Amino acid sequence: VASADQVRLTPSIRSKRGALSNNVQFNSQSWEVEMAFRVNGNGRVGADGLAMWFRDAPLESGSVFGVTASWKGLGIFFDTFDNDGLGNNPYIMAMVNDGNQAYDHST
Repeated sequence: VASADQVRLTPSIRSKRGALSNNVQFNSQSWEVEMAFRVNGNGRVGADGLAMWFRDAPLESGSVFGVTASWKGLGIFFDTFDNDGLGNNPYIMAMVNDGNQAYDHST
């Protein structure tokens, strides 16, 4: 915990992952989320990004912003690193998945 109103998910060290999750089931039909975040560090390249997940199951470690490539629910991705060299980062993307699709960063 960085302070009473902030959370640090990872230190400023390469190849680190962090997560913050809720262990209480969310059942509301209508909802709103407001958040502020900062991605920074000591290096000049920065981080790969982060995701906010609304899933039907607990988080499982994997390759898509730290979580498995297939899930049932909503993933909101804040992609800050230009992995493919196309110069289209940073960007924000949302993806709804029924659990049958695998996220592929290159598509």
